[in-house]
Amino acid sequence: MSAKFGIVAESRYECKVLSSTFRFALIPLRGRSPEETAEEFKNEEKGASHYPYAYVEGSRERCSDDGEPHAAAGLPFLNLLRSRELDGVLLICARHFGGTKLGLGRLKHVFSDGAKQVIALAKVGEIVITDTYEVEVPFERMAAAENLLKRNGVAHRREIGAEMAVVSFDGNANICAALETLGLKPSFLGSRKSVKEI
Repeated sequence: MSAKFGIVAESRYECKVLSSTFRFALIPLRGRSPEETAEEFKNEEKGASHYPYAYVEGSRERCSDDGEPHAAAGLPFLNLLRSRELDGVLLICARHFGGTKLGLGRLKHVFSDGAKQVIALAKVGEIVITDTYEVEVPFERMAAAENLLKRNGVAHRREIGAEMAVVSFDGNANICAALETLGLKPSFLGSRKSVKEI
């Protein structure tokens, strides 16, 4: 199953159980490495005894219990991200141990519940992949090209050169095919991901 949802902004959740404090964060990666993002969180939460985490970024995914009992946090975090079809996110928890052991059952429950809470607090949105193109347009075809883009609701930017304009736009193969009927040859520049709030 491929993930298709992201988060618009970071969300946080904190709970205290006996004398331990658990601080959860669900953080959008937005091009940053999961490792770098985890280190930033750890620097904010200095003094925690453990930092279990999971992330999903395209086909890359990883989890760690970071010294907590095996499969108490990391794998449940990862399975939760998978089940919610989240991509481009890091789910991490800073556990500040307060001196009283919770027992494996209670510890798993705290990690599971906290992860669900931090996801519930997040503004989730659909991941949208936008393709960007560029096309050189001789001045005599500029009006026709711009009218075609406007009719199709495509915003564009243009740079005027000495003999022609260079028009860049976010579009798809259908828009490119329509521009080709005007004798223009759009070039693919790349794709970018964004999260459109639902």
